[in-house]
Amino acid sequence: MLIAPTTNPDHALPSNWGTHDDLGGAPGQAAAVQVSGYSAWKMANNITGDNDDSDADGLSALVEYA
Repeated sequence: MLIAPTTNPDHALPSNWGTHDDLGGAPGQAAAVQVSGYSAWKMANNITGDNDDSDADGLSALVEYA
């Protein structure tokens, strides 16, 4: 997989290539994006904004995560 494909790297240079993040690779496809931390917590709790208060306890999502 090209390390930085948007920079138009020289495909002939081995240093511009890296291993694929997905087991077995996926030629021609981008690696799956791994989301962690606050972003993963928001997705798991169906929260779309930092100021959301989906449980109506007066605390924003960002404060609850912290």
